[in-house]
Amino acid sequence: MSTLRAHVHYEDWEGTAAADVADKRNLRSLLEKNGAFDPETEFLAAIELSIWENQAATVEQAHIRALIAQKPPGENWGPQFKEERDSIPLRSVPIEMSIAEFLGLFKRFAVTLTTGGLGLTGRPYEVKD
Repeated sequence: MSTLRAHVHYEDWEGTAAADVADKRNLRSLLEKNGAFDPETEFLAAIELSIWENQAATVEQAHIRALIAQKPPGENWGPQFKEERDSIPLRSVPIEMSIAEFLGLFKRFAVTLTTGGLGLTGRPYEVKD
């Protein structure tokens, strides 16, 4: 069983990511337009961006996929779903696009990587000049 968490082989670096959806072009609408997503019965649970075995100085190709879940029954399913701790059945949809196109789906995009194994992710800090 997998978890909704970024992971790589050695995990020399670990961290968090956050993004704001772009106003005009976003992954949900692209998936819906291509017939890969039904917003009435499904929700976009996760997006994965992976770069595998990069040996070059420049990355030309990334592996991108959407992970889509069925909406639970009822109008106000969000809070109920948040409390559920069972494994989530997801459908994987591969997405063909460049890294630049992927980043263009977001108004803002931030990634913070910390040295792996030290528990630095989420710790408060102060920058001193």
